[in-house]
Amino acid sequence: MTNLAVNGAGAVRSSGTVLWNGLRGAGLKEAARRYKRFPLYSTPSTLIKALLTRLPIFLLAFFFDETVVGLYGRAFAVLAIPLSLVGAAVAQVFFVHAAEAMREDRLAGLTATVHARLVMLGLFPSALLMLAGPDLFEAVLG
Repeated sequence: MTNLAVNGAGAVRSSGTVLWNGLRGAGLKEAARRYKRFPLYSTPSTLIKALLTRLPIFLLAFFFDETVVGLYGRAFAVLAIPLSLVGAAVAQVFFVHAAEAMREDRLAGLTATVHARLVMLGLFPSALLMLAGPDLFEAVLG
């Protein structure tokens, strides 16, 4: 058996009742009732985000050939992976501190500080990509 199967079996054995009770109708109905407005707020922003991230690909495909779109896709992937890792890590820490700051009425200051630090963190890599981008991508992507 693989580690996943062994760990999964152990989790079900030790917490099976808790898992089953969480999936029962009453708890599920209560959660659905409590968070029924959540899709109303999250769906439009998620849809807009999805459209905006894919808009350059549609525009490039309209104006250029598939070679340009393919190169853009590869370059985007090379840049998006590390940026998403950093962004996810910063977001996790920020949300914890933001909840505390909101209770203490200092959220605006925290947000400004995090924004300034992220700008400073991204300034050098952005300048490097603007100056040496074509040579760097040629070396990395071939």
